Amino acid sequence: MWSGYSVDTHGSYCAGGSLELWTQDPNKRPFWRVPGRFDKKELEDHLVELFPEGLSPHGWRYMLDRFDFIRDPINNDAFVNHTWQVEFAFEMVRRAAFPKRNSRFQSYFAWETLDAARSFRRDGQTIYRTQAEKGFRADQNWLTLGTQGVATSLCSSVLVWSRFVRIVMGNCAVCTRSHS
Repeated sequence: MWSGYSVDTHGSYCAGGSLELWTQDPNKRPFWRVPGRFDKKELEDHLVELFPEGLSPHGWRYMLDRFDFIRDPINNDAFVNHTWQVEFAFEMVRRAAFPKRNSRFQSYFAWETLDAARSFRRDGQTIYRTQAEKGFRADQNWLTLGTQGVATSLCSSVLVWSRFVRIVMGNCAVCTRSHS
């Protein structure tokens, strides 16, 4: 049995409840069509094929959030937010080399200590004590694409799945509100 302290970043936990996978986005973000490539239905069907059990709120966020350009405030240069690319690279490496590990898109995240969860929490988010049947510890410090193109991206992706620190839980965790 895995247990830890999870920060309710999405406002979806409740004491005594379960953390389940969602087969539809709880925030009802739309699927977008890509003209000339695929329509919304094809995108939805493909996602169901990849993740038939559903996704966690974290998974839905990275599947459907729109990541627009970031503008430099001084020279107005446009940069692409690469946060989703980190999740994509890590998921592809997980599927290829560590298929028995929980997908981050189907996981809830927790820390081993209440103090660690408090240091992650923002704006008074509630912390819950959680338990799950399966999970593993992963070092979140490796969640980066690095600075040398594909080489450091692949190396970081392998290391996040093979080094242990932060608890990553599968679905069906039992929540107990912590006194934070």
